[in-house]
Amino acid sequence: MEGFGRRLKELRQTAKITQSDLADKLNLHPQTVSKWERGLSEPDIAQLGELAAALGISLEKLLGREEAEISYVGTFRAEAFGKMLSELRAGRGESQEALAAAALTSPDAVSRWERGTHRVGAQRLAQMARALGCRIEDILDDPED
Repeated sequence: MEGFGRRLKELRQTAKITQSDLADKLNLHPQTVSKWERGLSEPDIAQLGELAAALGISLEKLLGREEAEISYVGTFRAEAFGKMLSELRAGRGESQEALAAAALTSPDAVSRWERGTHRVGAQRLAQMARALGCRIEDILDDPED
């Protein structure tokens, strides 16, 4: 999480936005942004698109990944995310346990994400994309968008 927080702070400062300004754009308390930057917590996956837009950057740049020609834009739906994650994992012939180990989380967490009952954080999303050998937007792709 520290890496994400450090990157967020650098991106915010590059955009010449204060923590308070960023918090206002996202309808959050400035302490929330401060906690993200200090690595004490991280934004929910549903907030990532708004956060990137508020900073005027792509989701990939926000998450420290290589930027693609086309970037994810859309509304986050936990069920669609879970289905895509499950399909990508199964397509690679990996178990939930193997993905959990590669993404440094528990098999139970992967199961909850795939069922759409819980949301993944920013750092885990990037770790899962690396583990699955895909782009972040591949996991976030929602055919209904």
